[in-house]
Amino acid sequence: NLVGLAVHGGAAVLLVSWCGDDGSALVFILIFVSMLFFAGLKWYFFAIGGAATVGGFWAGWTTGFISGYQRERFLALFHPEDYERTTAYQQNRAITAIGSGRLTGKGIFNGNYTQSSYVPVSQSDMILTVAGEELGLLGTVSVLILIVAICLKVLSVASKTQKGIPFYICCGVSAMIAWQSIINIGMCLRLLPVIGITLPFFSAGGSSSLCIYIAIGLVMSAYRQSVYKRRSLHL
Repeated sequence: NLVGLAVHGGAAVLLVSWCGDDGSALVFILIFVSMLFFAGLKWYFFAIGGAATVGGFWAGWTTGFISGYQRERFLALFHPEDYERTTAYQQNRAITAIGSGRLTGKGIFNGNYTQSSYVPVSQSDMILTVAGEELGLLGTVSVLILIVAICLKVLSVASKTQKGIPFYICCGVSAMIAWQSIINIGMCLRLLPVIGITLPFFSAGGSSSLCIYIAIGLVMSAYRQSVYKRRSLHL
């Protein structure tokens, strides 16, 4: 069963990676692993997979398979001063913009850095810099609380459905929102390399927004189905 699932999940990952979007391919992998977790897969499978991932990354790094801009994006996390004008340029400016907002921010549309294109792609990948500068720490934390609340609500819907397709859809949607948010926030705070992942519900982008709202529509459908089933049982 696990081999069949791996082939099914791997097909989507390879197709997305083949199109040149390794960032989205990584999100697909994380969604797949999360759904395996919710399905009750034994913990040692995750331990084996984690060890294989670490070993594969180390082998790719030492052999030079991971090279070019991909290698530089990892190195820029630890030595941003060496890549100030190249790979670390976007993240360095993002950190500056977020820090400038301090506690309460400068006010909506009053961000000197984000409104002047000082931070590249601030409307999409780096949208958290806008929240950090214009709304400050309080506004940024509010954004994170909203995202966490949505993820928990989707999991709450999953708990009300029978363990089947609706359950796994809800678990997958929650994982998608959570992992995209973690990666995007990590990019903006220079904790993770830049891989072009948007922040759900906040970043600009047609395909990204469409995907998120289709996913939420599926969750609402699962919720409605569970409500109808409960009502029919009471009748």
